[in-house]
Amino acid sequence: MTEPTDIDKEIEEFSRTTRKVKTIYGELFEYPRVGWVVEAKILRSLGKLLKRIPSIFYQLPGQGEAEQDILTTLGSLTGQNILEIISVICEEAPDEITQMVSLITRQDENWIGERLDLEGVSEVLLPFFYERKLKITRLIRQWVPQNLTLPQQES
Repeated sequence: MTEPTDIDKEIEEFSRTTRKVKTIYGELFEYPRVGWVVEAKILRSLGKLLKRIPSIFYQLPGQGEAEQDILTTLGSLTGQNILEIISVICEEAPDEITQMVSLITRQDENWIGERLDLEGVSEVLLPFFYERKLKITRLIRQWVPQNLTLPQQES
């Protein structure tokens, strides 16, 4: 058995954490972890948003520099990049954000709109996306050899 990495430890700790969000009324609302069906719906929604809002791409590391592959881009995202991306999405697509939070918390969109503010919405979305980033990073490190050069797309 291999020794757990820092990412493994962080995912383990993160996965045990009970999901909670504080409403604008000061109530602490707990919600369960989500399964693949919900993850897929949220990731599909995010993909559509990324295509619909071109300004998001300017928040990604390496844009405007030499071409780089998506794995390099995903691996170089920082907390600041994620905050900037979410800020653009909140401004451009609040309904889609509400829908994603609704899926994660299993509450209807009216409940979200009446009980959560930007901070509450962020407290639901940021951990969700951060955990997925950790898991993707772990999988990439596990399955993609460090010396592998990915093929470049031809123009």
